[in-house]
Amino acid sequence: MSADYEVKGDIAVITMNNPPVNGLGHATRSGIFDGVKKALADPAVKAIVITGAGRAFSGGADIKEFNTPKTFAEPNLLAVIEAIESADKPVVAAIHSVAMGGGLELALGCHYRVAAPGAQIALPEVKLGLLPGAGGTQRLPRVIGVETALTMIVTGNPVPSEKLAETKLFDRMIEVYGGGYKIGSELDKILDQNGTTLQEIQGSPKWRTDMYGVGVRGDLTDDYYDPRKGVRLDVSRWWSPPPSTDHPDFYRMEYSASVFLPLGRRSTWVFNYFRSDAHVLRQGTTNRDDVKLQQNLDCSTWTDPVKCEQVVDNIVAGNTYGTATGLGGTSRLRAYPSDRYSGAHTVFYGTEVRWNLTEEAHPFDIFIAKDVRTVLQVAAFYELGSVADKREDLGDVYRPSYGGGFRMVTASGIVFRADVASGREGIETTIIFGYPWESF
Repeated sequence: MSADYEVKGDIAVITMNNPPVNGLGHATRSGIFDGVKKALADPAVKAIVITGAGRAFSGGADIKEFNTPKTFAEPNLLAVIEAIESADKPVVAAIHSVAMGGGLELALGCHYRVAAPGAQIALPEVKLGLLPGAGGTQRLPRVIGVETALTMIVTGNPVPSEKLAETKLFDRMIEVYGGGYKIGSELDKILDQNGTTLQEIQGSPKWRTDMYGVGVRGDLTDDYYDPRKGVRLDVSRWWSPPPSTDHPDFYRMEYSASVFLPLGRRSTWVFNYFRSDAHVLRQGTTNRDDVKLQQNLDCSTWTDPVKCEQVVDNIVAGNTYGTATGLGGTSRLRAYPSDRYSGAHTVFYGTEVRWNLTEEAHPFDIFIAKDVRTVLQVAAFYELGSVADKREDLGDVYRPSYGGGFRMVTASGIVFRADVASGREGIETTIIFGYPWESF
């Protein structure tokens, strides 16, 4: 096996195909070398992507060819890297799973590199009593710094790609994720916007269901954990199997885009756009009398029956149109309780200025955490959000939220956050982990 070549649109894709870890044997080196030359000669090709088939980008030298003439046969790895580095068309290394030894040196010779989270990056030659022989000792310090590179070279230990995301080694981080959790609910009481109980509910049914989600994130920032400049894009799909035919069957699509603009050397101005839309596959119960019976609601016993009918309206609307991600809570419209506003469609705009007061490496050890503090930060933010059951009504009414906060960023990537937000219904405080507006 060697390397496959194909053209997709105006992009030439060279895929190393030498199982199990795409070792850089003679046939593979020749396939890459010939593919690069072919792409450079094709005027229809504008850029070149080099990647690996199967379970790895490349694990380095092909051990099956050790001590054979193929080890030194032309083109050797240095010649392949030179052809890539001198190419007059951009060459991108798309890395997943493993990039070690010669595989990492091959990626270092490319003009750009993208990586999937969890990819293991290493120059393990020292464990065999060798030194990297294709430029790794020169190129790696230029992109990740001398100290980190020296540690990798002399120990040979792999480093996850996430730990190197803030360096110049990777130009982009592409992340595919999935997850699930169990949720349960019971209609216990009805509250107004001030948290005052309007009605206690007795005998409402309890239900539990599972929630699943998958998504992809493109990180075009300078620092995965504490970005100062760049763009981050996120697209995800969430769904929950309905516990019964009384509940609607729907999924929601979510889109988030954040833009980070540097302010001076240490501070950042952030803008966020978020959209969530429910797509109904099957409606739930929409008959008002059936809903009242299911939830054990007797509006005639309420002090204000109109409020009871409004509760029924909300349940019927959710069963008819589905429910998108709501506004309120610790991330979006922080001046309101969690899911204060919800509907089948949600749109949100936010802006936040983050002033970094210090940049340091200060260890701390308290009873709940042990880490290294890297940044102390204050922030001011302003948010607008709208929800609606019908798409054409989205944006007719916006709710604002504004305030400030204090953050501590750590070397492990954890952000300790405290915010105070004000809105039309009062003030809310938040103490939690993580920056706002992130999917996770």
